Amino acid sequence: MSNIPTYKKKYLLIDGNYFAHRVIHGFMITKPEFTLDSKQDQYNFETMLNNSLVTLYKSFNNDFHRLIDNLIFVFDHKSWRKSVYYADNTDTSKQNTLFRPYYIDENSTESLGYKDNRKDLKDSNDINWDAFDSCLNNFKNSINKTLASLNFEGAEGDDNLFLLTEELKKENILSIIFCTDGDLNTLVDDYTIILKNTKSNKSPNGEFVISENIYNQLFKEKAVLEKMLGSNF
Repeated sequence: MSNIPTYKKKYLLIDGNYFAHRVIHGFMITKPEFTLDSKQDQYNFETMLNNSLVTLYKSFNNDFHRLIDNLIFVFDHKSWRKSVYYADNTDTSKQNTLFRPYYIDENSTESLGYKDNRKDLKDSNDINWDAFDSCLNNFKNSINKTLASLNFEGAEGDDNLFLLTEELKKENILSIIFCTDGDLNTLVDDYTIILKNTKSNKSPNGEFVISENIYNQLFKEKAVLEKMLGSNF
């Protein structure tokens, strides 16, 4: 068991698409009539995005503690996965077919497009998703003036987070990823932890995903998780 690194800095990495969906679903719960069709709805959504960002930042840095040194947003932008095709030259019937994701059975008739299965989730409510994208773009442009963000064509937030955590690790910087995607658990190590703010009966206050080494050292000493983000390091 190795010692926990002495971090030079701590950065909060925010999955921007998760952040925006979290905000809009909050609206949908409290205001079922909310659809983003009207200019007022769109204005309210963009205002709430900004307010939620301030609230999130103040939960880490406020008059009582300073837990992070900076924050970085990442966003999806036309994933390269949507243009991956079969490369089997022996079967011409597959050459122009989108590659089948690993989680879809070979005999399944389900759509092969990357994340096509998620379209049903969008179709199940009345949100104007074109307006959602427009509002999110406005939010991206507004924060780009003052905050660091990664958003380039061909990359999803996951791709950017992988790149960021690897580079920040080289600089001895702790990455705290704000997301809910279980696939990102693979990034967790002594330099990367995940904060999931999704509350449940099992985790009423959300949860942290940390490396086994960090867990053993923190709880071996009967320390609380906040110690990791405090001045001890």
